[in-house]
Amino acid sequence: MKIILWKVVCVVCTLFLNATGSVSQLRVCGQAPLNNKIVGGQDAALGSWPWQVIVESANHLCGGSLISQNWVLTAAHCLEKNGIPFTAPQITVSRRLENGTVMETINAIKLIIHEGYNDNTLVNDIALVQLSSSVQFNDYFRPVCLAASTSSFPSGTNVWATGWGKISNISNVLSLQGDSGGPLEVKFNGSWIQGGIVSFNTQRGCAVPSIPSGYTRVSQYEDWINSNTGNNQPEFVAFSFGMSLPSPQTLQEVQMPIVSNSDCATAYSPITDNMLCAGLAQVGKDSCQVGNSPPTSGPGEWSLGSGIVSFGNGCALPNFPGVYTRVSQYQDWIKSNIGSNNIGFVTSNSSCGSSNLFCSVSQLRVCGQAPLNNKIVGGQDAALGSWPWQVIVQSANHLCGGSLISQNWVLTAAHCLEMNGIPFTAPQISVSRRLENGTVMETINAIKLIIHEGYNDTTLVNDIALVQLSSSVQFNDYFRPVCLAASNSSFPSGTNVWATGWGKISNINLQLAQKLQEVKLQIINNSDCAQILTPIMITDGMMCAISPVGGHDICQGDSGGPLEVKFNGSWIQGGIVSFNTQRGCAVPSIPSGYTRVSQYEDWIKNNTGNNQPEFVAFSFGSYISPNLFCLFSFTIIPFLLPSLFTY
Repeated sequence: MKIILWKVVCVVCTLFLNATGSVSQLRVCGQAPLNNKIVGGQDAALGSWPWQVIVESANHLCGGSLISQNWVLTAAHCLEKNGIPFTAPQITVSRRLENGTVMETINAIKLIIHEGYNDNTLVNDIALVQLSSSVQFNDYFRPVCLAASTSSFPSGTNVWATGWGKISNISNVLSLQGDSGGPLEVKFNGSWIQGGIVSFNTQRGCAVPSIPSGYTRVSQYEDWINSNTGNNQPEFVAFSFGMSLPSPQTLQEVQMPIVSNSDCATAYSPITDNMLCAGLAQVGKDSCQVGNSPPTSGPGEWSLGSGIVSFGNGCALPNFPGVYTRVSQYQDWIKSNIGSNNIGFVTSNSSCGSSNLFCSVSQLRVCGQAPLNNKIVGGQDAALGSWPWQVIVQSANHLCGGSLISQNWVLTAAHCLEMNGIPFTAPQISVSRRLENGTVMETINAIKLIIHEGYNDTTLVNDIALVQLSSSVQFNDYFRPVCLAASNSSFPSGTNVWATGWGKISNINLQLAQKLQEVKLQIINNSDCAQILTPIMITDGMMCAISPVGGHDICQGDSGGPLEVKFNGSWIQGGIVSFNTQRGCAVPSIPSGYTRVSQYEDWIKNNTGNNQPEFVAFSFGSYISPNLFCLFSFTIIPFLLPSLFTY
């Protein structure tokens, strides 16, 4: 199974400097969950909430959410003062990164306040801002999905509020931006859906225990949004889930459960179908007010998103939830005002009740995919939930990696399912999902092993295999499938990729990883790889990756695991860990070998039947810089590892 190489060669290889690309469509596969966290809130990680914007006049500051390239959703009370509406030239929309850096400021060209808005009761507290120029989506600036008209938020639904508003109910320091008009969001299968608009709170302050805040219920306004957004409409998704404050220097976020409208009505009246409520029973977490002081009477001004922050009784008071504009009520209104620039309104038919449960969505769009910023020799520990498709494929004395690609199938390397040329049988193989910290979540037996019929255990050509599971996996934030690179995908030199695995983490003592490791590598083209590894045969069904600085690589025990690329918030598997050379792991200037997944789309589809994975076609561009690599004698070494784990 080894090929000894004695030839000494020096060649030029290409290194990555920059890359861009496009994806035809992104689905639920590949949405690695983002674990992020206004009074009682936490600083938000960079890129966590890429739709959060600031809606600003000369002396008026609110939040808002980007819902398409040309439209921002906010609260009606953010676009008027003392009953007098602002004009478009008075309003600008800014995107600040979560650390406070201003990325872009765009003028408004049109303001649309709901015709039924009442500035005393805050009924229909919803508005649209049309931007003077189109936003170019990227990892830090992209739209949120909106709750469709058939959506529901039963009591107990976990939601998140984000904003630049006050973060203490004690000091009188004002924030630069307030929470009003911002989104109240729910995370669903990796996508964020805005159900509310921060609308109001009460005069009792922010984060008062058991006091909810009020939000405009977005789902009540789907028709209104659609009718007002024209050809640039947002995406609606239908689903059902069965103290003055110091200024934060970073965007704040807080998670709160939904309170039913009937319960909320015991604290406030009236609570209409176009509103939704959210709040915690304990002290200290809520959306909060913007302005010089809490309102002396009537609703205050606040921020959140499945709704838009609208009003409430103070901030974070017990038994007084925040009230939000229910975004799903305004889908038609948003769409009618936005035109052709569609927003992401998300739809689902599941019902999860009033608790923190996992639900499924019929389809998820690019909207709502908040980027996850994550990172095997020379690698780093992976954050919990970073790589939810990473599994362990194990026999009695044989350990490999693999990736979950659908509810019943795992993708791995062919050499992981045989030993000394003799294939394992299904009863010899089990598949385990361990959390990144090592906790075993689930172990499932294999019922069928499919090794590629063209696999060669000497050259490692066609080093690809499938494992059929004996029971279906229930997807959640910690166990879900990766997207696979489609047949028309390409990985030019310099493409940034990630490798993950439980393999050895040192090239000296080859210590086994106790936590899942992740490492960033770069693709080199096959011709350069073949020159470096001469006379190892590098076929079209293979790809190579390298760390230009050395000390970072895959190693024994990583075999069969995924080589992934992140694109627009989704992770796409382009390679399967296949081989290295006898010189060891993480040797500077020596690439490792991977099976090229895109070459096997038809084979995978033909063998997975009705439970097929999701393939995504994409292509990157690259800037190429030369660097000299020298090599000596090499042997192909598959990354097998004797089983050292006890389950």
